[in-house]
Amino acid sequence: MSQQVILFDINETVLDLASLKPKFQHYFGDELHMSTWFAMLLHSSTVCVTTSVRSDFKGLARAALLSLAGRVQVSLSSESIDEILATFAQLAAHDDIVPAMQKLRQAGFKLVALSNSSLALLNAQLTNAGIITLFDEVISV
Repeated sequence: MSQQVILFDINETVLDLASLKPKFQHYFGDELHMSTWFAMLLHSSTVCVTTSVRSDFKGLARAALLSLAGRVQVSLSSESIDEILATFAQLAAHDDIVPAMQKLRQAGFKLVALSNSSLALLNAQLTNAGIITLFDEVISV
């Protein structure tokens, strides 16, 4: 009998981006810029994967921050960018994730984390959120 597998997207699906909002409020003057930044990051990451351009997620995240800052005429220091990106590695899981994943594991599903983040960042995020042991496998594109 084959085991059924469930793939989980991690950023914003499993992990809550809300802790980034105060950083964007502080540095950009509006927490809503976080959503724009994240959309830019996902877009550039998808384009790189689709076109087989080698990139790293952290570099793309940094470039998206700088691009957004330029668009809204905000000056960001390297330290500010590092602080925002460090928060990205410390995201908490959404409240319903742990109980849901536990039920799925008990039902016999294989749970796999899948992300366009680097494997190092993905492992750090899942470890910091306290949920890495709920996954049978962790895959970075």
